Parts: sequence; structure tokens; C-alpha cells
Amino acid sequence: IVVYCLMFNVNSSLDPLLLLLLLFILCQVNGHVHHETELFNRTASMRFIIPSGVNTSDRRHACRMSWLKWVKHVKHGTSYAFYVEAPVTDLERVKIKEESDAFNDILVINGTAPRDKTLQSCAFRRWEALIHDFSVFQTTVDYYVLVDDDCFICVHHMLFASKFWPVGREQRVHISHFRGGAPDVVSMYSSILLKEALQIVASNVKFKT
Repeated sequence: IVVYCLMFNVNSSLDPLLLLLLLFILCQVNGHVHHETELFNRTASMRFIIPSGVNTSDRRHACRMSWLKWVKHVKHGTSYAFYVEAPVTDLERVKIKEESDAFNDILVINGTAPRDKTLQSCAFRRWEALIHDFSVFQTTVDYYVLVDDDCFICVHHMLFASKFWPVGREQRVHISHFRGGAPDVVSMYSSILLKEALQIVASNVKFKT
């Protein structure tokens, strides 16, 4: 869509043809937004889980000011939370409380994983956040999406593409983006797959990998 900027003063007259063109463009834009809203109403529901460090508030704020705005804008079936490792010092506790009170989007992980950047610790914290989130939302959410706090997610395209993802009992999906020597940057798990995996773990069934 090409949008024309019309500049004129109060004493000038607007050409009728330009006025008709402007009205046509506005009608097209309005129709596009209405059509896009209908598409989003048929998308899969998602829960974005964003593990984050205590002292990386700049990353969290960058997410809020960029791609998370789409999550808030769409609202239909989408939500998010930052899972922050437990603060240790009084200064960290104050900072996390102030940020949590201001944005109401932080959950604290009281886990046992060491506060380091090893693959094992990062993976443990991510799974801890995922399991806790699933315990809250269960299968009311179609997909759980784990995202690093230094990533940008094109939520608009992701929601549009989700119209073609499997749902219901056929919804056993796991999608990951791997990066050499580091945990997944983005991982997506269907709620049915998570439910069955946790049931297997809870039943202590031995199985081969």
C-alpha cells in the first residue's frame, strides 16, 4: 500500500481527485486491518516464556519496547512472562521488585541451578521455567515458546503461520533453533507434547532415548 502525504494550508483547496484517492487508500487500510484481525482470531494460542538474568533489565526493556508490543496488541490467546533467576543480594531484590511492580511481567525462579552461563545451568533454568508455566496454564495454551531475552521475535508472522499448525490431539510438536555451543535460541513445545512428556517422567517409566 502506498500512502501519500498531502500537505496544504487552510487557505488552499484540496483537489477532488486527490481527496477521492486519499479516501480510497484509507478504506483499503481499514479493510486490511479488519482482515488481519479475522486471521488472528483463528491463530493458535501461545505463551512466550523468556528466561532472563537478574542484571539484564536492559534486555527485558528492549523486548518490551519492540516485539512484545505485538503480544500486547494482539491479546487474543497470547501472553508472556520473564522468568528471572532468584536475586541474591538486597540490591538485586530491590531492583527486581521495582521492575516487577512497574511492568507486572516478572516471575522469579527459585531454582537450584548455579548462576552461571554453562550449557547445563541455562538449560536447567529454561526447563524449570517451562515446567512451572505449564503447571499454571496446562493445555489451555496451544504452544509454549521459550525465547532468549536477547532475541527478536516477529510475532506478527508467527501468529499468521500458526493457522497452519496442528492442534488438538495431533498437536505433538517440538521446534528448536540450535546455535553451536549454546542452548536453543528459540524452542517451541505443543501443550499436548509437554503433558505426555511430564506424565512419562512422573510415572518413572524407563525408556530408551
